[in-house]
Amino acid sequence: MLEALLFVAALADPAAAGDCPARLADLLARPAAVLADREAAGRMFGETNFEAVEVAPTVRTERHVSVRYRLAFDEARAVFSQPAAGGPERLVELDLYATRRELPLPVPFGAGEGELTARLGEPARLELPSAVERRLVWVCETATGESSVAFRFADGALAGVEWRLAPD
Repeated sequence: MLEALLFVAALADPAAAGDCPARLADLLARPAAVLADREAAGRMFGETNFEAVEVAPTVRTERHVSVRYRLAFDEARAVFSQPAAGGPERLVELDLYATRRELPLPVPFGAGEGELTARLGEPARLELPSAVERRLVWVCETATGESSVAFRFADGALAGVEWRLAPD
């Protein structure tokens, strides 16, 4: 019975069915379009405060590995992935903590949750990491996986935006 309810709930959720609203699809595509590689991130955010490199198996098979570059800046944190065998880097995560004209948001930092839901509709889920923090998460499912954007509110005001992008 529970499986049937979950199946019906998935059918009722347009994001789960791969039907991503245009406004959300644009918001999810924007960071990768602006930040094609680590050099672009450096040009946008300035000098890094921290850099790390990880080598890990890809989702597809353990015989293939990818390299992840984690970069921290004053206003953002970015993660780029690149196949170990070579190929272009690709943005897979971005956490933004300040306004950037290259990455316009539906609402400005400091805005309330009501303003955001008026623009994007109801989120796919609400997360409550702490007593003063709430995260509203919108999700789009594609053929290659799930992409999401989470808006983090601290004391009722928008304090950060977090993108998690599906693999190619």
